[in-house]
Amino acid sequence: MVSAVLSLAALLCATGPASSPPMARQWEKVFDGGANEWVYAVAAVSRDEWFIALEGGVARATKGRVERHPTAPRQAEGLFVASRDSVYAFGDGELVLHHDGRQWTAEHVGPPPPRPRPRGTGAPDMLQAGYFSGATLVAVGPSLVMAKQPDGSWSTPPKAERQKLWDAAGSGPPISKPPKCNLAGWHWLGKDRGLFSCHDGRAFVWDAGALTPKGKLPGPCADSLNATVEDAGELYLACNAATLWRTEPGEAWQSVQPPKEKGLKEIAFMAGAGGCLFVAGPRSVWRSCRP
Repeated sequence: MVSAVLSLAALLCATGPASSPPMARQWEKVFDGGANEWVYAVAAVSRDEWFIALEGGVARATKGRVERHPTAPRQAEGLFVASRDSVYAFGDGELVLHHDGRQWTAEHVGPPPPRPRPRGTGAPDMLQAGYFSGATLVAVGPSLVMAKQPDGSWSTPPKAERQKLWDAAGSGPPISKPPKCNLAGWHWLGKDRGLFSCHDGRAFVWDAGALTPKGKLPGPCADSLNATVEDAGELYLACNAATLWRTEPGEAWQSVQPPKEKGLKEIAFMAGAGGCLFVAGPRSVWRSCRP
């Protein structure tokens, strides 16, 4: 379940004919961590304002300027865009940071996490991703679930509710599935909106109860889906062997040319905003925007 939580579920993909050449993209490297900085997550609210979680901190980029905010001894593990002026960073030690468009504020922190972690203990204090359950913002990790309360505080829900929220993080809300569909994966795309696949490879967008077919999974995505994002009505998928896919009209998927970086074997994270797609490898972030 850890890998499901990291991306809030493993899912889909589908493609046109295998002989179709990848769609060409112009890529610009907007961050390079070099040999010392790992990229843990990326998020974006516009083409010129985006966020990354790094070793020991988070950073916000605006028109080429990068502002860093330290989080040590806690490590930020994930980012969540709630709205244009509301971005969250989640991490170990029950870390919850909020950026209101101007600055970072610590909304919740627990005891400092042990360094190094004892073997075999997992990460019971780690938060990695967020989603909305109705009007409630929920943060989840490999085993931890926390919910934001009306007064702005964060707390762990009672056991029964906690299990439901944790299940919904990886499997989505209760939905009426299409005929002969056994749920294989779910990915949240936004409030009351998500993408899911069936075991037979069919994929659908769920929008507050309405279903839209999105074709079938392509080979590289059937085995591994690292990230899924939606921007301006288009869905993008990062799958096995650093492959990218984009929706075409109807139910087809088109292969997209990924950034040309030596040694890029995996696209770990993606974000989309303002007509731009951001993709992150282990130590770098690339951006490709529509004209």
